[in-house]
Amino acid sequence: MLVIGVHFMSLELGGRAMGLCQPMMAMYRPHNNKAMEWAQTKGRMRSNKTMLDRKDLCSMVRALKRGEAVWFAPDQDYGPRGSVFHPAVRR
Repeated sequence: MLVIGVHFMSLELGGRAMGLCQPMMAMYRPHNNKAMEWAQTKGRMRSNKTMLDRKDLCSMVRALKRGEAVWFAPDQDYGPRGSVFHPAVRR
């Protein structure tokens, strides 16, 4: 199952609550600061199975084929080479 979500301020709390009910894998961007990366990953792994680098799509596909639940946020910025930027629609 692919769980689609967006980034809100309560993302970490929501991810923790979901992980307590149904441990899953999550796609994420590794932090640039090694200490922050350690703290972020340690905290997230308390209630989830593993964290997958957002660039490692092969691991995501393998997990999905095994029947794993994987959380993914399509609103992440993949940069100009990995995204198509579209102006906001104004009414």
